Amino acid sequence: MRVSQNNKDAGLYTERFYKKGELLFELRGPIKAHATPTSVQISQFKHIEDAYAQFINHNCSPSAYVVGRKVFAKHDLKSSEEVTFDKNEMADELQNPFVCNCCGKLIQGKKHLVFN
Repeated sequence: MRVSQNNKDAGLYTERFYKKGELLFELRGPIKAHATPTSVQISQFKHIEDAYAQFINHNCSPSAYVVGRKVFAKHDLKSSEEVTFDKNEMADELQNPFVCNCCGKLIQGKKHLVFN
């Protein structure tokens, strides 16, 4: 994995090909009881501050997903492909909600999702 920065923001990118379902990396870092703007929720009251995860951007069609502390490829990923999460699935409530560049909806976290 490598962090790359363009004119507007930074992102996390693969350095090789990954098959769908393959482990990309394991989240490592301090565990906190409450969410922070850069943490990933790993259980109801546990959030982890990971060096890579803070650079993972949102996408409504993400390239990765988290199970516990492990981050997996949601589909085959080419070398230099951006690793993205659906931030609505990453925490019950985001510390810094934002408007999605993909769909224009407010991204706030799981507890704000509306299912039809």
